[in-house]
Amino acid sequence: MGVVNERLTRLWSGPQGWVKAARMGGESTQMTVEEGKTVLTFPIPAVSGGIMKVTLSGRYQAERVETRVGNDVTEWTYSDYGDYNDEGDKLDAFFAGRIIEKRGDVTTLDLTIVRTDISNTYIVMPVPRSVR
Repeated sequence: MGVVNERLTRLWSGPQGWVKAARMGGESTQMTVEEGKTVLTFPIPAVSGGIMKVTLSGRYQAERVETRVGNDVTEWTYSDYGDYNDEGDKLDAFFAGRIIEKRGDVTTLDLTIVRTDISNTYIVMPVPRSVR
């Protein structure tokens, strides 16, 4: 349990996780514009006192995620979004091709994504009344 806040923060800070976290923030989610970019600020779900700030690209993909939990500040940058599935499984399901994590001036993670396997995407389609 000693690392639960860190793990929850990592879960919600991912290039897709922040979307659900922002929605869960409800009325606590604030949207502003900083230097011409949309910025969302909201509480981190289930992390007492945790705050997340997400800067979006023009395509509404996370470019920068900053989290604050107590005195701990972590920054993730996401770039090079693309469909990294195999050629026969392309879905236009974009994922960040570069992920960098920093704590202060120290880079703690620097990943380059070369392949994903997200071809089994769960798609929700409402059943039309005429079919029910």
